[in-house]
Amino acid sequence: MTNSWMFKKSLEIRFKKIMKLCNFSLGMNVLDVGCREMQLSKYLPKDIKYNAVDLEPKDKKVIKIDLNEQKLPFKDKSFDYVFCLEVLEHIHAPFKVLSELKRVSKKYVIISVPNPYHYRDVIKHILKRPDKQGHINSFIYSNVWRQCEDLNIKIKKVKGSFFLPFWPCNNFIFTRHLIYLLEV
Repeated sequence: MTNSWMFKKSLEIRFKKIMKLCNFSLGMNVLDVGCREMQLSKYLPKDIKYNAVDLEPKDKKVIKIDLNEQKLPFKDKSFDYVFCLEVLEHIHAPFKVLSELKRVSKKYVIISVPNPYHYRDVIKHILKRPDKQGHINSFIYSNVWRQCEDLNIKIKKVKGSFFLPFWPCNNFIFTRHLIYLLEV
């Protein structure tokens, strides 16, 4: 499934939307938390310093970390942008991790989480189908807003990542992922 054309296209669209939220300048330092195969690095400008952590690193450059057990191994305010894409829904204490993302960021954190109101997830919930993707948390906007407020983080923008790349509208029930630009 993860190698399907639709998955690859939706991933490409999501990363392009994420890049539009960023205002990079020469020599910026970024952190990709839960980087998987480091796909984000392919969309970054060449002069950006890319750092990555993951539970199961697939590259020697990636630092192994279990976000359920460990803090990020970086000093406070180390990165211009911190990305945490499709990770928080797999974490036992996601808002503790959000606090860590804030700690290591100079200014911006970008998170992406599944939209719990996407029509497929609503249907699965109604039919009581089990989650097969390892999601242990769900994020509705009001919970994200409240946690950000508690951590003194501002939500600057929220964008949808659309599951049908060729569909012209951006209807909420068709938005598969929610992308938050946070200012710390």
